[in-house]
Amino acid sequence: MYRYTKFFSLLLIITIIIGGLFFSNFRIQHAQADQLLANAQADKARLEAELASLEKEIVAKQKQLDGQKGQSVSISRDIAVLTTQIQKSKLDIKSKNLTIQKLGGEITQKNQAIESLSTK
Repeated sequence: MYRYTKFFSLLLIITIIIGGLFFSNFRIQHAQADQLLANAQADKARLEAELASLEKEIVAKQKQLDGQKGQSVSISRDIAVLTTQIQKSKLDIKSKNLTIQKLGGEITQKNQAIESLSTK
């Protein structure tokens, strides 16, 4: 009977040790899970901050793009205005050349008239 008592005592001690190891392992796993959760939450916060930063940068780039589009429209409009002014100036020059030719023709006619009157 002493043998059985010793055997059951030893079995009880082994069971307690194994149970303690199991629960200590459970606590370690629980602590690791808590650490993983904390890491995941930190990563989530970092990624959300990075996303917010990128969204701000996207908005800034869109504003810059809109400004450049407006500037492009302004430059295109300025080019169109300058082109129109050049065309108008060319037409003015043609008009003045025609006026000069007309006056030249009139001068020629008047010279002929003067020569004709002079000969008479």
